[in-house]
Amino acid sequence: MVRTRRGSPVSGRLLLISRLLMHSSLKKPSSFSTNTNEAKPNTTPAKHRHSSIPETRVSQKRSFEPTTHPCMMPFLSPKLDFEEVVLQISWQVCFSCSAKKREDYLEWPEYFMAVAFLSAQRSKDPNSQVGACIVNQENKIVGIGYNGMPNGCDDDLLPWSRSADDRLDTKYPYVCHAELNAIMNKNSADVKGCTMYVALFPCNECAKLIIQAGLKEVIYLSDKYHDTPEMMASRRLLNMAGIQYRQFQPKRTQIVIDFNSINQAGMLNGAPH
Repeated sequence: MVRTRRGSPVSGRLLLISRLLMHSSLKKPSSFSTNTNEAKPNTTPAKHRHSSIPETRVSQKRSFEPTTHPCMMPFLSPKLDFEEVVLQISWQVCFSCSAKKREDYLEWPEYFMAVAFLSAQRSKDPNSQVGACIVNQENKIVGIGYNGMPNGCDDDLLPWSRSADDRLDTKYPYVCHAELNAIMNKNSADVKGCTMYVALFPCNECAKLIIQAGLKEVIYLSDKYHDTPEMMASRRLLNMAGIQYRQFQPKRTQIVIDFNSINQAGMLNGAPH
């Protein structure tokens, strides 16, 4: 027997369901049993009914007639055993009362930065994989990009090196940064007033694009090139244009994507999700 505190949600729901069963779902069957020893009405006078001798009763099971009430729909059957129905309903009510929403879900900033990092996995750069995600005021993603070579340019014929005797033999004159691709890949008319989530603090060239596109804020994770001339020029431009920028403070160090997790999700009575 499941004991609950008086006034608890579980006990309240069980009481409601029991009343529903008793008043709207149960119909007294025409016959309790096919046994010849049918139960007979008690003809013992009322004054003798307090006798200590236990009254002999025939153990019978009441039948359950299905109803079209929404609460009973999962248990529709030509004829169900009453105790089995109560047991199933009680279990489902207890399960629904104990189920609570997840507390470790991704918040919006974590989600958008994770999208930026996920898109970075598309980059073919062997040294730096950078992603960017642009979000509007309604928390809708309007642009995603990662660093790579321009469209139509064979990235097998262009260099990926970070250093060489000739700068033309490095990737820098050719590669498109994630910020540029995110802006160019926008799925809206413009990105004015939007926020960009990006793995690295944008360089001076990307800062120009951010300003011209009308973005209002840049949220970055790493600023490891803080003291380089490109980053110093970038901050100067962003400050003059009044664009806010701040470093993202993650609440977790990693987010794992497990494709097998969907097969491990619990199912109740075969119902999906």
